[in-house]
Amino acid sequence: MIEARDRLATMNEVFTVDVWVKPYVKKYLENNFGTPVDLRTKEGSMFYDLLQLSLQRPLHSYTRGNQPNTFLTAKLKLVIDEDTFHRYGFDMNKRNMIRFNSFVEKHIKLQARIYIGFQRSLGVPVSVSIPKFQEKFGFTEDDFPYDTIKKDFDRNGDFINFDMLTQFKEDLSTLLLEQLSKIGHQKPINNEDQQALRQ
Repeated sequence: MIEARDRLATMNEVFTVDVWVKPYVKKYLENNFGTPVDLRTKEGSMFYDLLQLSLQRPLHSYTRGNQPNTFLTAKLKLVIDEDTFHRYGFDMNKRNMIRFNSFVEKHIKLQARIYIGFQRSLGVPVSVSIPKFQEKFGFTEDDFPYDTIKKDFDRNGDFINFDMLTQFKEDLSTLLLEQLSKIGHQKPINNEDQQALRQ
């Protein structure tokens, strides 16, 4: 549940709300959008739209500070503007809190799969790509463990099948052959010549 709304600046009428999330979701959002997390940017707009739709005005039966479940253990402070505060509210029920967390979590996992899949296509082993991903995105082993990332990639990473190196080689060969054709040959290189040079 959202515990509080704090006015950050009286001039701009900006407020913050506290939401329970998983630790690595908190780390990802703070690393990318600051502390408190300000999703009102181009990069954060899809998260902010979901946040707005997840907010409501508090009900009389509202109990401050309750965590929605045992998985959401980190409290995240999110910035909302005055329009959002008045139009949508500043409270989030448990279901919407879980939905918001799940949406961001899926986004992070998709980024991990794409990063690791891309690295693998360049010949980098998965065992090396995962620590690189953790480092690049600022995750410690406690935030987003190697085993968790590996299991997710093993289960869902098959669709990330970049054949990047092969494609790069083909594009480079084609470019090279076109340039050779321009500077050293009277006639363009035909398909048979291209195949011979690629091998």
